[in-house]
Amino acid sequence: MTRSVESGATGGADTTSYDQAIRAHYDSVAGKAGLSPQSTMEDERLRALETEAIHGFVEAAARALLARTPPLEGVRLVDVGCGNGYTLSTLAEKRGLSQLVGIEQNDSQRMLASQRPGVEIRAGDVRQPRFYDDLADIVVCQRVLINLLDLRDQQAALANIIDIVRPGGYLIFIECFELALANLNAARQEFGFSLIPPAEHNLYLPDDFFETKRLLPLREPFWEITPQHFSTHYFTSRVLHDIALNACGAEFRRNSHFVRFMSQALPSGIGDYAPLKVMAFRKSEGT
Repeated sequence: MTRSVESGATGGADTTSYDQAIRAHYDSVAGKAGLSPQSTMEDERLRALETEAIHGFVEAAARALLARTPPLEGVRLVDVGCGNGYTLSTLAEKRGLSQLVGIEQNDSQRMLASQRPGVEIRAGDVRQPRFYDDLADIVVCQRVLINLLDLRDQQAALANIIDIVRPGGYLIFIECFELALANLNAARQEFGFSLIPPAEHNLYLPDDFFETKRLLPLREPFWEITPQHFSTHYFTSRVLHDIALNACGAEFRRNSHFVRFMSQALPSGIGDYAPLKVMAFRKSEGT
């Protein structure tokens, strides 16, 4: 079933029903992690893979935008749900970007992001139409939609994000999906390992979530990374790692040498075992 993504959509849920829990979670994250790259992502290798993917996308999108006729005077990038501003700060010196704006609803995270040099940080709620009062050329949205714990709010947020991008602009989403999590857990069950559930503050997306005429999926040669880019790392860190630990009776250790080595030694994107996917699009003209 294709889900409708209309312009100017509004959420259908009582957003206060989960706001307090989400706020408490990210207030806690802000207090513990501060400006650390591991804020909201303790898996160091996965964070590095995310950042590499975003950088490659932004570089390709900026080149394409600046090559247009008539040429743009500059490229405005908006990081929707920028958290503590880590990803935005890593993009601050990218060529071709004239303005970098971070949108963050959580007060604690926004205060941290505001300490980053070379970026502009604003408050905004993606569930609200025109949460950003200008137009972006490139949008980055990294693990944001899954924090909206109602599908109607997720759909509304997607429509609102598309609305702030000028026609022909580019969007990258890094979000979690249901089917790949089922695949990962099926692999774990073959070895008698427990199931990995979504975090309590996350609602994973259905696999057809981004199916809308307003978004055109990017293909080679513009973009070579597949949605399953993180699959090898997930299988290594959530299946092979546990097999190795079980064989020698060792305790679990996050960011182990085993995981770091195997994730880099094997080709990326093997299989479909990563709930976290990379989705890259161009906004269709006239929408």
